[in-house]
Amino acid sequence: MIQDFQVFTIPSTVERSGSYADAEEADSKNLSIQHPYQHPYHQSDWAILNGTSLQQLRRRLTQDNAPTADEIAQCCALLSSYHAVCRFALLQRRAQGHLGVCLAPSEPQLQQIAQKLNSDNSPAQLRLVLLTIAQRLRPI
Repeated sequence: MIQDFQVFTIPSTVERSGSYADAEEADSKNLSIQHPYQHPYHQSDWAILNGTSLQQLRRRLTQDNAPTADEIAQCCALLSSYHAVCRFALLQRRAQGHLGVCLAPSEPQLQQIAQKLNSDNSPAQLRLVLLTIAQRLRPI
């Protein structure tokens, strides 16, 4: 049961004290039209998360500052829940012919993720952790 994601450092591009709307506005600046051959620096954080497998995440996290096995497990569980909720919605949009940007998860989607994790974290906290994971996955 995952309860606490406070082991992560929030990137400086996202304010801790900001509201969900503030974080949404900050993230909207990162959106770009996704193309399969697009350079990772031009992808949104959400496109990076959608395109990352659990194996890739584990491999990348073991390269970073030697996180504990619990931290890696928490990140993998969060990404898996994100995929279960948000990839499904993405695939539905694409089946309807909507191409383009990978949208940030809505508040109800973040609540679904929290439920899948049995987490007491707020949607805004989960969103910040997901953004942190995406930042760790970006190439240096």
